Amino acid sequence: MLNDKVKNGFRRSVHPVIRLFAAMHITPNMLTLTGVLINILAAYTIAIGRFLTGGIILIVASIFDTFDGELARTTGKITSSGAFLDSISDRYSEFFILGGIGYHFIVTGNNIGIYSTFFAMIGSIMTSYTRARAEGVGIELKGGFFQRPERVLYLVIIILFFSKFLNYGMLLFALLTIFTALQRLIVGFNKIKSIKS
Repeated sequence: MLNDKVKNGFRRSVHPVIRLFAAMHITPNMLTLTGVLINILAAYTIAIGRFLTGGIILIVASIFDTFDGELARTTGKITSSGAFLDSISDRYSEFFILGGIGYHFIVTGNNIGIYSTFFAMIGSIMTSYTRARAEGVGIELKGGFFQRPERVLYLVIIILFFSKFLNYGMLLFALLTIFTALQRLIVGFNKIKSIKS
């Protein structure tokens, strides 16, 4: 959903940093794993209710999540193993963040937040799984209303600026992820059906 011009502008802005990483012989996989560790720290900080700090750390983690792919493209080190590691790491990172939010709701006894985060996890998993399963049968299934960049941006905004309404923010997050999963399911199903017909 994010505009390609925004994505390309971001890539240009971080290019000097990427070149520095390349000069330091830092590999894309190193950045991928570093991003996961920072996400774990963000999740812990959010879990204990330090939302401002957690949101800032999440921003740093999100930047690292984009660095690995940019470094791979810049250095010509795009590999299937790297793409696989990056995809799995993204799932773990998102799970850690949602888990941290869910833990906070459990500790504070916020039932709306607990159930909303539970369904948010389901929506996030199914959004990713529908694409992965489609690729498994030879169908390219990109796009959707609420992809990972949008999900991360949304989480950053509600954690930093709307933490008092985080339970309702997660309710909307759950609805948007489930909608996107269903959107991909319908598109994927129709693509497979059109190929076989």
